Amino acid sequence: MMAVVVEQEVCGFPRLAWYEGENHSWDVFWAGLEPDDLVSHVVARPGLLSLFRRHLPKGGRVLDAGCGLGQWVIVLRQLGYDVHGVDTNEYVVRKLKERLPDARVELGDVSDLHYPEGYFSAYYSLGVLDHIEEGPQAALREAHRVLSLDGVLICAVTHFNLVRRFRPRVQQPLPNHHFYHWAFLAREVQKMLNAAGFRVVERRPYNVMKTLTDEFGLVKKAAGAYGPKQKAMSERRPSRAWWNLLNTHVLESSLLRHFGGNMIAFVARKK
Repeated sequence: MMAVVVEQEVCGFPRLAWYEGENHSWDVFWAGLEPDDLVSHVVARPGLLSLFRRHLPKGGRVLDAGCGLGQWVIVLRQLGYDVHGVDTNEYVVRKLKERLPDARVELGDVSDLHYPEGYFSAYYSLGVLDHIEEGPQAALREAHRVLSLDGVLICAVTHFNLVRRFRPRVQQPLPNHHFYHWAFLAREVQKMLNAAGFRVVERRPYNVMKTLTDEFGLVKKAAGAYGPKQKAMSERRPSRAWWNLLNTHVLESSLLRHFGGNMIAFVARKK
């Protein structure tokens, strides 16, 4: 069953809401994947990794909130960061602990963290807060609570970008579909961050290819099925080097990211 994308108005801002068929679940999404399957996704985002290296402090604890299989935990630990992780899914926590037996990763809810106030110097959450149907406000308040004064927050959510704003949408989800995630305008996310006690210092849209594969069937067909399980996708392309150049450099130019970045990352500091 295909996803349905609905345009709604929430808190005075337009948003897109994705609804998936009843057969979609996180257990199905993660099944069969290993942490190292996704490390290449981090390496393929040099701009995002550079943003992390500019802003994350090496001298304190860092929390990956909604760590999934821990690809960012693995890469950042290799770079010398003291990274902790939390996720609601038992499978991914177990797999990450098998991969990194000494990893400080635990089951938990990003909206109700079991850490003391000011415990972390930095907090990041990529593609997690937009999956909270009630909105990310409670999770942002928790991030503020567990961060030290002037602590760094990096969060990335699906972007209601200019490409998506000009596509027609349905007004109601279909029966037997359930909420999957939001896409936000950048100014709404900035308002929520300010309300939670943060000062935004940088923002970066990224991953134009995902917008194109989501919105245009011909691009999706040319790219192959998009997602972490399609590791064979690269072997079906006529030139891997050409594809990497297009995806990580041409499409990730500043202008194209501004108009079509699938995700938008915010860097903020606790006030």
